[in-house]
Amino acid sequence: MALWTLKNRKILVIDDFAEMRSMLRSMLLAYGAEDIKQAANGNDAIELIAKHKFDIILCDYNLGEGKDGQQVLEEAKHLNILPLATTFIMVTAENTSTMVMGALDYQPDAYLSKPVTKATLQTRLKKILDKKELTKDISIAIDKKEYSKAENLCDEAMASQPALRLELLGLKYNILITTGDCDGAEAVCQDVLADRDVPWAQLGLARAYFFQQKYNEAHQQLEDIIATNSDFVAAYDWLSKTQKKMDDLTSAEETLAKAIEKSPKSLTRQRELAELATINNNHTVAERACRDAMLIGKHSVLKKPDDYINYSQALIKNNKGKEALRIAGNIKIAFKGNDEAQLQAEICKSTIFQVQGNDAKAQEAMDVALSLYKSSSVPSSSNAGIALAKNCLKYGREEAADAIIKDIAKNNHENKAVLDEINQAYEAAGLGNKAEKKITEAIDEIAEINNEGVRLINEGKITESIELFKKAARALPQNHVINLNTAQSYILLMKNEGASRKHINNAMFYLNAVRDIDAASEKYHKLMKSCREIAQQAGL
Repeated sequence: MALWTLKNRKILVIDDFAEMRSMLRSMLLAYGAEDIKQAANGNDAIELIAKHKFDIILCDYNLGEGKDGQQVLEEAKHLNILPLATTFIMVTAENTSTMVMGALDYQPDAYLSKPVTKATLQTRLKKILDKKELTKDISIAIDKKEYSKAENLCDEAMASQPALRLELLGLKYNILITTGDCDGAEAVCQDVLADRDVPWAQLGLARAYFFQQKYNEAHQQLEDIIATNSDFVAAYDWLSKTQKKMDDLTSAEETLAKAIEKSPKSLTRQRELAELATINNNHTVAERACRDAMLIGKHSVLKKPDDYINYSQALIKNNKGKEALRIAGNIKIAFKGNDEAQLQAEICKSTIFQVQGNDAKAQEAMDVALSLYKSSSVPSSSNAGIALAKNCLKYGREEAADAIIKDIAKNNHENKAVLDEINQAYEAAGLGNKAEKKITEAIDEIAEINNEGVRLINEGKITESIELFKKAARALPQNHVINLNTAQSYILLMKNEGASRKHINNAMFYLNAVRDIDAASEKYHKLMKSCREIAQQAGL
């Protein structure tokens, strides 16, 4: 039997201490490794991961100033530069529950405590690499978004490798959820759970229920999970999402607060808590969550100007105007060269000065914001846009407010919460009837685009309809109806002319844009099903 070796494996060691990098390198060399690259910080690590396809990454959790190991993993996944077949192991001397839970949020392949011994490293690597080798072809197909092929490979592997059944069913579940086959995903979980209680299948079943809009079933399943495993943080996240869908916002906030007690270092979790606390007028919690989101995001690829804006607005509500101005000013530093960030900073400053009663400075900041708005179009944040419109209404710039509100309404013409906020802004300015007029105009414009697209499709001009919807989607990236219609046009084109990987990927691009806005949309799931069936029939 051949000796176990790391020969021909490309390896990256990430640690801010040269001595630790050298020690790990020596261990790896002892097992035949030849191609070992090193990084001393998160930025260098991301640069190397983007340039090279590594088989193994050993990453320390604490990397000094800048990104930590969790954020390296987060960014590599977000940028799609970390192949599924790559083994990512988090190495650290820390063992606090906060650190461990935070690291697990991004699911490294393993967690290795310092001091690392040669024997432990070999045992852990061998176990993971052996398993990865058996699922390598499936991982490659998933990375290429060849989901139909990946699903077939899972079925074939289960027949030939029954010992890997649970692992393969987990991969199959992720494929089915990604492609919108929630019924199939539910069946996989039920199959697993019929034999034993497996955590990923328990949560997977709840997620399938959620996407099927079976919120009562999802709620019960998630409560059952938490009752038997109070540290299953992801279950709290999904329970909060479910409670939000059921309009139980108080419970949704309370549930998410429990998740944050266990694992506070999640940017998306802090943002969601801040949003819920703001809606529930829990200003103390909102301020703390907004602050934590801003701080956690400092070195994260997920960082947004909104984190600073939301924190500043929370400070205003808690009568901390001076601190709010300081945070607003920091936006330009944190997002240098980002026009959207500069726009939001000026909107925020205008609002703060207005609350402080400094009308001259409020109008000055508003004028700068309006100038930026004209050159950069509608803010990506509806909250920022509505805030600017409110300031315009306050200072007699009604025409400017109307234009902004119309743009926001076009992007959110089916978003009741945003439309209600628009109505409230105009009612507060004594112009309630005008809000309905602007919303109606926005809806009419969207309807006109959709009608024109349908006309082109009915005339057999599907390519022209795609170009029309793509143009509309560029102008209105958050409008899920436009995104769905763009995807639908690609699907119709493939039904008429045959499937291609390019068209499937294009359809998935617009469907994924909707998933980020409303993953429970019925039309979204119908189109995902159509896209999946086309890919399966074509063997793509």
